[in-house]
Amino acid sequence: MTTGLQLIACMIFWVIQAKLCANLAIKRGRDTFTWSIAGLMFGFFALLLLYFLPSAKTAIVKKNLEKSLLPQDPTLVEKFWYYLDSEHTQQGPVSFEGLKIALSEEKINPQSYVWNEGLDDWKPLSEVTTL
Repeated sequence: MTTGLQLIACMIFWVIQAKLCANLAIKRGRDTFTWSIAGLMFGFFALLLLYFLPSAKTAIVKKNLEKSLLPQDPTLVEKFWYYLDSEHTQQGPVSFEGLKIALSEEKINPQSYVWNEGLDDWKPLSEVTTL
């Protein structure tokens, strides 16, 4: 009788882990079915792996932003850029590639202000590039 109760308790524990993995997969933009099966099979290890994997949505957005970041005026690529970081501290000079890297590392976002000698005033990144 005791082994029957232990088996039921183990099954309930596995199902709870599968449900936790499925919920975390939803938040991370991952496939819920795959991760619920992984939760059943690997339990706590699947939860840890899913927790430390980067969000699938974030990775896709970063890749698309980096690819699509082009200045509206092609002559602006050769110039040095300055940007205001999240604390509104001026950073630079950086190349246009450096600006892309800052965007991919989330030091700046499309609303961050940028400037170079080809611009009259500081402007949001989204106004001087095609995002």
